[in-house]
Amino acid sequence: LLERRQIDFARLHRTAEPLQHATPPLSARPVFTPEILDVGFYHPPPTMLFVAPFGGLDLRDASIAWHLFLSATLMACIVTLWRVFFPRGGVLELGVVAALVLLFHPTDTTFVFGQTTFLLLLALAILWGKRDRTSSGVVFAAGMIVKPMFAFFLAYPFFRREWRTIGVCVGGLAVGVALAFVTFGSEVFITYFTDNPVKHAPPELYVVNENQSLLATLLRLFRYDV
Repeated sequence: LLERRQIDFARLHRTAEPLQHATPPLSARPVFTPEILDVGFYHPPPTMLFVAPFGGLDLRDASIAWHLFLSATLMACIVTLWRVFFPRGGVLELGVVAALVLLFHPTDTTFVFGQTTFLLLLALAILWGKRDRTSSGVVFAAGMIVKPMFAFFLAYPFFRREWRTIGVCVGGLAVGVALAFVTFGSEVFITYFTDNPVKHAPPELYVVNENQSLLATLLRLFRYDV
């Protein structure tokens, strides 16, 4: 049986595996199957581009490869944050940044559960260093493909009237959507809007401690009873 900490990646893998025409990834019903696996892929179709390469591996090998990828992403986050906030810093400053990132509890949770938050952190760190460049639109697009809520940060170029940056972002999103459309087909896009997986999720999913979303955090904070 899969442990709780593997369930998020199991959902990603189940989505990616049919793309490689592989065998079903799960031979048993793990914890959180009704809340996660039976619901489907929560994210928009372009996000599937990130997990598609792992679909040709079985769940164990794919999980190892995915966590190696997350490890590399986390190291890239640390180095990028160091270069952005300590451009003249040395090993000491790098150690401080590494300690702050690695000792932050959500870092451990993100890695253990195999979530995509490191990708967002990397995009945000790069974005901060390139925030006044038109090319930052590509980073905005990449972040939004990982998770649409990254669009919140578009407020920065919007209020600064940096229309070229926003235009580059829209162009990047168009490329991502087109690539996903060609890769996964029209049915994936249609069902995402007509039968979105989120509406199939049981209410208790939004109050369990393992859910790190803002909605779940607020519901737990105010002791909402589902």
